[in-house]
Amino acid sequence: MLDFIKNLAEFLSNASPFVIFLYVSVSFVTYMPVGPDVFLISKCCVNHSFPIWSFLATILGYSIGISISYFLGLKGRVIIKKRFKKIEKWFNKYGTVSSFIVALTPLPLREFCLIAGFLKIPFLSFLFFSILGLSLKYTVEILIALGILGIKLL
Repeated sequence: MLDFIKNLAEFLSNASPFVIFLYVSVSFVTYMPVGPDVFLISKCCVNHSFPIWSFLATILGYSIGISISYFLGLKGRVIIKKRFKKIEKWFNKYGTVSSFIVALTPLPLREFCLIAGFLKIPFLSFLFFSILGLSLKYTVEILIALGILGIKLL
């Protein structure tokens, strides 16, 4: 199993930012099993540096994935009955800042984006706070990985 993880980490660390961008934009909408965290942390572990281009590709890919999910909810009127009321309460209580909170945590961002579209939450504000939360989350993850490896950026 350890060999599999090592091989996966090496494969992911060699993925170009373009491949990461494509993977993230598609995986956000289709529920692929490996999140972008794996790409970013793998690049840190193998390359011993902050993967700035992969980080930017991840954020851009997520921007597209978030936008697609939002507009599916807006135009397709997709309702996820189990979580609809709970997410609607979050938007009523915190507004678009709730997307920052969800993006920063392991809460279900995909469903949140669909329902944001359904509720016609202001798109640019929603996208801004989602990307801000994801950027902070991935930066912290990368810095933790680099710290564990004992790599200093400055």
